[in-house]
Amino acid sequence: MQEPEHLSRLAKKFFAMDRKGEFSTRQIYLGEEVCWTDAPNALVAILSGNIALLQAFERERQLAAEEDPEGKDEIAPVWSRKLPYYTIGRKGVLKKFCIPNVLTALILSGNEKMLEYGFDHYQLENPLVCSAEIETLGEAIAGAGEKMSMYILIVHEELMWYVETEQGIRAGNVLMLSDLMGRTTTLKEDIEIFLCTRNMRIPFASAPGVPRGAETDRELYKWICYYEGMKEGKENFQKRVYAQIKDEPEFAHAIEKEKREEAIV
Repeated sequence: MQEPEHLSRLAKKFFAMDRKGEFSTRQIYLGEEVCWTDAPNALVAILSGNIALLQAFERERQLAAEEDPEGKDEIAPVWSRKLPYYTIGRKGVLKKFCIPNVLTALILSGNEKMLEYGFDHYQLENPLVCSAEIETLGEAIAGAGEKMSMYILIVHEELMWYVETEQGIRAGNVLMLSDLMGRTTTLKEDIEIFLCTRNMRIPFASAPGVPRGAETDRELYKWICYYEGMKEGKENFQKRVYAQIKDEPEFAHAIEKEKREEAIV
């Protein structure tokens, strides 16, 4: 655990850099994954999931406000540059996540305690003012890891109204898909599109720090078979799915593994 004095020194240094605009695209770690972001350090403190570090930044902001009472009283400088939004993405993946507001940053932190801290201490922005912000927030929620997904489903289910079914499928978030089943009339079409366009060379649209691979394909396939199997018979659906994705070795391997497990049962 980092000492308060150390966090205070870090916050003082990086907050001063933010005020001068002395930050650029740089490498950070979310979980154990290497990511790249162009966000200021105050937003990176949120993304880090380190509440103590964020509190150190808040103290620096309060001191700055006392010195300059007419300055902007903001949690983090989301709107302080010419480009529309700051972004974060994983190394080697073109897809980036936009950070148009603090709520999105709190979710992308992957830390449910950080999310709750934000709800308790901040007056969070209403994303309904802009359709692009709704889409970005939905992507962040759908891309969340297992712990954050479960926390949202149990404690902040109201956030699920920002998530589209196709976002949950593209992110490979099986936990959220069961909840989304009852909120949409286009689930069957979304599944069909996904199966017809799925390419193992294209990563799941999961949030930075939440990598998903072949195992997610296997779990998602199981969920799709469960959902579609209720309508047209699981065996017939398996044959149809297999015909669509048989040229994808990893996905095909996942199907064969699933069949072997069912045979054992």
